[in-house]
Amino acid sequence: MKKIQMIIWIAGLLLIAGLVSCEMKDELKGNTGSVPSEVGYLNLNVALGQETRTDEVTSVTPSVGTDDFPIEIKGIDIEYTKIFESYTKLQEESPITLPVGSYTVSAHSNAELKALMDVPYYAGETNLVITKEVEAKATVECTMKNTKIQLIYDPEFSETFKEWDITISDGSANVLTFDETDLNPKAKYWLVADDVKIIIMHVEAVTQNGIKVSEDRSITKPDDADSDYWGGSDALTVTMEPGEPSDPENPYGVTGIKVTVQISFDDNEQEDVVEIPVEGDDEVTEPSEPDGGEEGDGDSEKPEVSIPSISIPQSTYTLPGDAEKNADATITAEAGIKSVKVQIVPGNEMFTSIVSKMFGTDPFELIGNETLGAVFSEMGISLPSEGDSEYIFPVGNFFSLLSEMGATDSSEGHVFKITVEDNNGKTASTSLGVIVK
Repeated sequence: MKKIQMIIWIAGLLLIAGLVSCEMKDELKGNTGSVPSEVGYLNLNVALGQETRTDEVTSVTPSVGTDDFPIEIKGIDIEYTKIFESYTKLQEESPITLPVGSYTVSAHSNAELKALMDVPYYAGETNLVITKEVEAKATVECTMKNTKIQLIYDPEFSETFKEWDITISDGSANVLTFDETDLNPKAKYWLVADDVKIIIMHVEAVTQNGIKVSEDRSITKPDDADSDYWGGSDALTVTMEPGEPSDPENPYGVTGIKVTVQISFDDNEQEDVVEIPVEGDDEVTEPSEPDGGEEGDGDSEKPEVSIPSISIPQSTYTLPGDAEKNADATITAEAGIKSVKVQIVPGNEMFTSIVSKMFGTDPFELIGNETLGAVFSEMGISLPSEGDSEYIFPVGNFFSLLSEMGATDSSEGHVFKITVEDNNGKTASTSLGVIVK
C-alpha cells in the first residue's frame, strides 16, 4: 500500500513539474509558436528623463512615477512580443527570460495621449540585444510628449479688467482657452501639432470702465534654442499684466496688455529659464461719448479699425456623443466679407478619397463657387455673398456624413480650417476638429 502511495506522490510531482515547464515554454514562445533553444536575460529599468527631473516634478505638478507604466518588449529580428501591464509587474519577474535576438522596449504613461490633458504624458523606448546566457541591463528613459502651458495673472490684471477671453493656438483645432472665471488656472499639457514654429495668442479684454482691448501675440523660440519648433518637454509660463495707463490719474485708461513669456530648457542638470520676446499688435477701443459734446474742443479720435472674427462653440467634437451639439462657425466682418476659404483635412483614409475628389486638398473659396453651391445645397448649407457682415458655416451638417466614414485615425480627427478676409484686407482663422469613435 505504501508503495502505491509513493508512486502516486511521485507522479503528482512529475505532473506539476510538467505543467510548470509547459507554462515557461508558453511564455518563451511569444508569438512564434516555437520554443527557442537559446535564451538570455534582461534587467530593465524605467526612468523619467532629465527634463522631468529638473522641471516637471515640482510642488504644483501632479506626482509622476513609472510603476504603473505599461511595458512592451518587441522583437526586431525575431517574431516575439511580450507585454507587461505595469513596470511593477515586470519587476516581479526580473530578470526577464527572452530568446536571443534584438528588441525594442517601450514604456509610456498609463493613459491615452490626448490633445489636451491635465497631467503630463511620458513615453520612451530603447533598443537592446539579448545574448545567450547573459544578463543585459537597459534603461528606458521616458520624456514628456506634451507641452506645459502655465498662465499667470498679475494681481493688477484682474483689478484692471473685469472680463477677458484668451486663446492660445498652434494653427490646428487644438486651442487653449482662458477667461475671468478662473483667476488661478492650473497648468495645461498641450499636444502641439507637428512643425509649429509660432504659437498665436489672442486676447479680448474689457477694463472696469468699459474700454475694450484687443491683443495678438506671436510666440517663437529664442535664437539659441536647439530647435525652432515647439514640441514635447517645452514648458511655457505666460504672465498677463495691464499696460501702462495712458492717464496717470486714471488707472483703467490702459494702453494695452503686457505679455511676458518664459520658456524652460531641459537639456542639462540645472533648469534654465529664459524670457523670450513676443511680437504683436495692440488695439484699444475707448467707450463712445454721449451726444451733446462741444465741437472743436479737441482733436477727433481716429475711427476704430475693425477686424473680422470667427467664433465656434468648442474646438473639438466627438461623434456620436456630440452629434446634437451646435457646431456653427460664426463669421463676422464689419467691413464686409471679401473671402471665406475652407480647407478640410481628413482624419481617415476613406474620407481622404472623398475630400480629394469633391473639394481637393487646398483651401477652397466659398464666395461665388457655383459648383460647390450645388453640393452644399444638398447638405442644407448656403454660401456667403461678398459684402455680407455675417455668415454661419454649419460644420454640424457634416456630422452624419463623417459618421458614415468610420472611426478617425488622426488624434485631431477631421479638421475644418476656416479663414475669412474682409474688405480692409484683415483676416482671421480658426480650426475645428471632429473625432469619430
